[in-house]
Amino acid sequence: MKQILILTLLLSHLLFSGLFAQPSGKNAQNSTIDSLLQVLKTAKEDTSKVNTLNQLGLQYISISSNDLSLQYSQQAHKLTEHLISINTKDTELRVLKKANALAYNTIGRANLNVGNYETALDCFLKSLKLKEEMGDQKGIANAYNNIGIIYYYRGNYEKSLENYLKSLKIREDINDKPGTAMTYSNIGTVYINQENYEKALPNFYKYLKVSTEIGDKQGMCNSYNNIGLVFYFQGILSKSKTIAAEKMALALENYTKSLKLTEEIGNIQGVVTSYNNIGNIYEHQGNYEKALSTHLKSLKTSEEIGDKNGTLNSYLNIGNINLKQNKLKDADSFLNNALTLSKELGKKDGIKASYGALSDLYEKKGDYKQAHYYHKLYSEIKDTLLNEESSKQMTEMSAKYDSEQKDKAIQLLNKDKETQASLAIEEKRRQQVILYSVLGFSILVIVFSLFIYRNLRQKKKLNIELEKLSIVARETDNGVLICGPNGEIEWCNTGLTRLLGYTLEDLKQKGNTLEEISSSSEIKTIIHQSIENKKPSTYQSLNISKDGKARWMQSTLTPILDNAGNLKKLVVIDMDVTDRKQADDEIRQKNQNITDSLNYAKRIQQAILPSREFVKTFIPDSCILFNPKNIVSGDFYWIHPINEHEVLIAAVDCTGHGVPGAFMSIMSFNLLEQLVKEHQVYEPALILNDLSKAVIKALKQTNEIGMVKDGMDIALCKINYKTLELEYAGAHNALYLIRNGILMETKADQRAIGISMATNDFLNHKIKLEKGDCIYIFTDGFVDQKGGPENKKFFYRPFQKLLIDMHHLEMQEQELKLEKTISEWKGKKEQIDDILVIGVRI
Repeated sequence: MKQILILTLLLSHLLFSGLFAQPSGKNAQNSTIDSLLQVLKTAKEDTSKVNTLNQLGLQYISISSNDLSLQYSQQAHKLTEHLISINTKDTELRVLKKANALAYNTIGRANLNVGNYETALDCFLKSLKLKEEMGDQKGIANAYNNIGIIYYYRGNYEKSLENYLKSLKIREDINDKPGTAMTYSNIGTVYINQENYEKALPNFYKYLKVSTEIGDKQGMCNSYNNIGLVFYFQGILSKSKTIAAEKMALALENYTKSLKLTEEIGNIQGVVTSYNNIGNIYEHQGNYEKALSTHLKSLKTSEEIGDKNGTLNSYLNIGNINLKQNKLKDADSFLNNALTLSKELGKKDGIKASYGALSDLYEKKGDYKQAHYYHKLYSEIKDTLLNEESSKQMTEMSAKYDSEQKDKAIQLLNKDKETQASLAIEEKRRQQVILYSVLGFSILVIVFSLFIYRNLRQKKKLNIELEKLSIVARETDNGVLICGPNGEIEWCNTGLTRLLGYTLEDLKQKGNTLEEISSSSEIKTIIHQSIENKKPSTYQSLNISKDGKARWMQSTLTPILDNAGNLKKLVVIDMDVTDRKQADDEIRQKNQNITDSLNYAKRIQQAILPSREFVKTFIPDSCILFNPKNIVSGDFYWIHPINEHEVLIAAVDCTGHGVPGAFMSIMSFNLLEQLVKEHQVYEPALILNDLSKAVIKALKQTNEIGMVKDGMDIALCKINYKTLELEYAGAHNALYLIRNGILMETKADQRAIGISMATNDFLNHKIKLEKGDCIYIFTDGFVDQKGGPENKKFFYRPFQKLLIDMHHLEMQEQELKLEKTISEWKGKKEQIDDILVIGVRI
């Protein structure tokens, strides 16, 4: 349910983060497009045609016609580039650059809509560069916003937030209230996806405040909806029933406000969203009658506007509510409607949800044959979805980490902290060298400047002294530029000409002041801060040399003041840092590529792992503490229902953690699934025997020195809830059973899966269970974690005592207790291994 609501919020986020205003109505929109197409037929190859093409791109993007939008926007870009190449007038060039920035923006947006994030990001960055060249603050803020959206959808919330905050600062400075409101919404959305509700809520309230001030009712609707969403999540997560009820009441209040406003402005799709949200509140409160009534309204509205996806969601919601009320006939009707519509739309997620709900329905009817039939269909389509996603991802992941690249990636990942520290030290050393050079040269400049201003008053004499200064500066590899108190350009050394190819006359053709010729979009602020603080300022900017090459310059701007503190000169010293910048960017990009790949692998693992809801369905009274050391994990948990009474569950620890562990875990999961599903092997010891052989075969293991020695440790149980019998087999990982406060350990075989070439079979242990027994299986990450005042391992005896002390608690409380204990033990120290503990109460 939470994922559905997050998706609703994301849809709202994208809509309100739109870069352009939406047309007022469909007829007006079509009329506008027709008019623009007529104009285009007779348009000449000039700026008016560029503007017409750009407007067509905007109109088509607003109705989600991405292909047509791309077609016209790319034409606008191509024509603009041509016109820029043959034009020399500054005024005309500025108009063309503005049009080109708009074309990049629209092309980026169209690519964003279809998920081409890399292309979209490239376009938004090009648009940003053009906006910076023109000093267009509003355009710069929009570009930062768009870049933030790209990082958001790539899951890089830190970079997303960084760009949103840059956008917010500019928008607040220029008093762009609509843009400020939008950015508050985007920032809140980042926090809500990080489950940081305390920071999300103030941003949504600011969004509401600004939207109210400017009379933006759609923004107010979105604000109320997002505020309600925060309260809803807080209510779900609260352990206090009183606080949970208060949060749900606040969520309902805000959803209702959103619905009222949405109906007022006639946003039908928004009405459907509001009804769904309100229905979810009532369902969570156990008020099924109101929930049902609200979802029926949503269904009616969806059917009226032909929204089949909304209709499908309503069928599922209504069917599940009827199922909870034991209205099995009505549930049957709606769930079968959901299944039919899902097949019609080709929505496999909807088919999967329908099969799962129908399985629950027939189980309630007591028709276990049909329940098993639908559960089998549910499992098959779930596997299909996993295979479709993971086969492609596994191929790409294998390619990324193959051979030497795999080793380098792992080394770079493991030594990331050391690398960053080394870079920081190197950067500090470089900065010190630069600072000492700048200070020494600045002192020299100050001495000469003071001498000049004290003894010479006429410009002719000043030029003579500047010539003397040029003799000092001529031989340096750094560029030196001297400007008057108002920023007017007066002199540059030959070092600057060597760096960028521009003479003093060339620079003056570009502009008369430092602000006009600088490539930094923040030069005005830098000059102001330097003068105000009476200190040098250092900054970096991308410059294009006279021969068209891109060069990164690190510049130090020093204000020269007289005895009275009045500004007399501005001195800029430029140093070429292109090579260093490229090296830093390369390292940064490699780190980003590795992180992206690991996040990709994480999604595979998350897709493979059974959901908590699935676990609760077959093992209702259970808990799972799962804390990977890195982004991806070598530990995983596995569950397989045999029938309505029996279930297999395992805690698995593969060799290594991080990338190597992830490879092993995905392979091992698939082997377990294959052994059980295809060969229908259900006895734990037989499964481990076959699994060990399969691993040895898959990894081509032999006893030869230097061959692969990867494998896994595992604790595997089969629980029969009808006969109260437990079967267990283990490789290194033991089983703990606590009965009446006494812990009994069943030891594992002291050999691993794979690696060992032992021919003896694993032992199969049978244990008679009693109601109230607590069973625990786990990997070694918890007990091996170092911490405490002496930085020692947690060890097994304290772990056993912890389990005994807490086994009487509810399973959810046990999970929280385990997490709190290991977190406090670890403190600020690094986690040394993946952590997995599974508990089951009979």
